[in-house]
Amino acid sequence: MKKFVILMLAVWVLSDSNQMDTVASYKIPKKNRIEKAAEQELLMTQDPELNAIPRERLLAAHKQITAASKTRSAADLMWTERGPNNVGGRVRAAIFDKNDTSQKTVFAAGVSGGLWKTSNIESSDPNWIQIDDFFGNLSVCAISQDPNNPNIMYFGTGEGYFEVDASPGMGIWKSSNGGSSWSHIAASSIFKYIQDLVVLDNGNIIVSSEKGVYRSTNGGSAWSKVLGTGKYAAVNDANDLELASDGTLYATMGIFSTDGIYKSSNNGFSWSKLTTGLPSTGYERIQISAAPSDPDILYSLYQDKVTNACKGIYKSNNGGATWQTMSNPGAVGMDNFARSQAWYNLSLDVDPNNPNTLMIGGIDLLKST
Repeated sequence: MKKFVILMLAVWVLSDSNQMDTVASYKIPKKNRIEKAAEQELLMTQDPELNAIPRERLLAAHKQITAASKTRSAADLMWTERGPNNVGGRVRAAIFDKNDTSQKTVFAAGVSGGLWKTSNIESSDPNWIQIDDFFGNLSVCAISQDPNNPNIMYFGTGEGYFEVDASPGMGIWKSSNGGSSWSHIAASSIFKYIQDLVVLDNGNIIVSSEKGVYRSTNGGSAWSKVLGTGKYAAVNDANDLELASDGTLYATMGIFSTDGIYKSSNNGFSWSKLTTGLPSTGYERIQISAAPSDPDILYSLYQDKVTNACKGIYKSNNGGATWQTMSNPGAVGMDNFARSQAWYNLSLDVDPNNPNTLMIGGIDLLKST
């Protein structure tokens, strides 16, 4: 899926308030200030008994509002731009569309902005279009395509790394027409935070979530837990999924908790923990990647539990049976390339044509050949 190239598309934009051109709040009438609008929206949306927003009810509410709005006109409304227009959104997932033989069409998932598409990623200035502004949840964090039927696509919602602006999801949406239209999978509403999603060659769906790793064998209509507390692993917090080119499935367990890397050779029905040569304590989040040109070559990237820097990079030449420690790069003038945010910013991938070329990302993006 050209994940090696996609990694370069995912940019986390950190905005320093001292460097941004801002409009002093006193220049805007109090009734028009954005924080007051947010407070009002919260009060209008939350259930007073729960003191929280019942997100599972939003889809029904949107349908009702849409039906009512068909009889109204917004032609006379006057709008004043409030921004922001200088802050980039986060992208945690993107795929090349398998329906496009030219390999120029890309879908990009916006953590706070829904699903986007460009038909020419090779353009010097790609034109991106929004697929839909009314999905019911716009926190798209994972996307995958059926390898044998690329018209079937899925995206998962909810950012589980819990930054202050992270938003919960409402499960998974499915498309059966190559991404032109999408529908919510009701049975997937059990998931609030989906970190990753893959579709196997047999059409089964595997998701990593706050509840563990789950599998569906019927297009999402029903789900069963295959990895997590009480199922091979020590915790439910599932992070990264990696499907090697030989069909072997890997999952990393632990977000703000310590567990490890697990391997399945039978489409997720059973799992074994990989430990030889890997740390046993002092870490939490783990990212993993398999070399597309050699499924036996794996790399893993560990977050240090104490410093939130990169604890280590590890490599396996035998499908995860044993691992060796690689050099741990420092950042340019900083604590390391993750800038003590490895719990939040951490990524790696392998060149699809060269198993010795590796890229890792935190705040900085680094490459080793």
